[in-house]
Amino acid sequence: MAVNKKYRHAAIGSVITLGALSVLAGCGTAAPTSQSSNSAQNTTNTTSTSGTFPTATPPAQFAAAYANSPIPITQSAYANFKAVKGPYVVGFSNSNMGNTWRAQSLADLQNLFNQYQAKGIVSKLIVDNANDSVTTQISQIEDLIAEHVNLILINAASETGLNPVIEKAYQAGIVVVGFNNIVSSPYAENRDVNQGAFGASMAQGLAQLLNGKGNIVMVEGIPGAAGSTIRENAALPVFNKYPGIHIVANVSGQWTETGAKTAMLNVLATHPEPIAGVWGQGGMSMGIVQALQQAGRPLVPITATGMNNFLQFWHDHLSSGYKTVGTMDPPGGSAIALRVGIRILEGQHPLVNALFNNPPTYNNSTLASYYTPGASPTSWVDPKPYQYVPAATLSQYFSNGKPTL
Repeated sequence: MAVNKKYRHAAIGSVITLGALSVLAGCGTAAPTSQSSNSAQNTTNTTSTSGTFPTATPPAQFAAAYANSPIPITQSAYANFKAVKGPYVVGFSNSNMGNTWRAQSLADLQNLFNQYQAKGIVSKLIVDNANDSVTTQISQIEDLIAEHVNLILINAASETGLNPVIEKAYQAGIVVVGFNNIVSSPYAENRDVNQGAFGASMAQGLAQLLNGKGNIVMVEGIPGAAGSTIRENAALPVFNKYPGIHIVANVSGQWTETGAKTAMLNVLATHPEPIAGVWGQGGMSMGIVQALQQAGRPLVPITATGMNNFLQFWHDHLSSGYKTVGTMDPPGGSAIALRVGIRILEGQHPLVNALFNNPPTYNNSTLASYYTPGASPTSWVDPKPYQYVPAATLSQYFSNGKPTL
């Protein structure tokens, strides 16, 4: 059955309004949603049609977080954005909802949205799930543009594939903020941890634990996803500095435990030689543990990325001498992206096109600061956004920054 294209995202995704989550599923035409009285169709808020912005320097105090940036650092497309009157309609274009990190990310976003809503700053949150289809995500963003949202948050299925529709949103006066899996479009503001530092720090820590020698397996996330690719590309040069480190396999675990377990079992079946360690990312650590156990292989250092089930496992094996390292990309990054978008809508001007910070790292001696006894096994270590990136710190990324909540 055909679905009215204008409201198609409401039929296959979720619409969150007035703090309540309602999922509209199935075929048919969804009821139209109300249009914001402060329509974002304001082309006076576009500052470039050339597709390029001059190179810019990030704030000096955050320079380390921009090392090996995956995108050129330029003047922000929103450097001269004029404030838009609220309350604002926010769209969240999510590439997938296929794991617990994504679910917690949405919950964090909803929680902060509710706080903004209580203050009259926002009115509606529309959530889309593209199921890892770039084509679907483009169509859903086009629908958000047609609904005249003020802000679109994007966790992208492709770093480059959404660029034309992002430009279309920008030319319509809509603020676009990419996070987690960022975008290369010059018309978006990106907010993320330094994903290169994420991958490199785990590689460095693992190599040092192994004294620079041994066979390792790399388990990436979703092939083609920017976060996964950037992390892997940053880790490889680190391992290459150690002649005694041999990468015997590089496989995809799809950022799920079951995917990682299957991929790791396939590796172990074809590699009878000893495995000294595993570099993995994105909540796959326990799947790798299960594969080693099922194959009767020794437990080895497996990099941690903040999922509580593996932190519990790590904690429980400290007494037996188990050692590993970890870092994290907290799910609450979604809430930080919302904070960035609201600041821009209120007339604050980003100094550059990306707001990066280095991810937290931890090891045996600092695990206690991140491990929470009794935490849900499927939950993630998630510092509250205002603790992880305090309002005063976030203000330093803007020329006229000030807290909005």
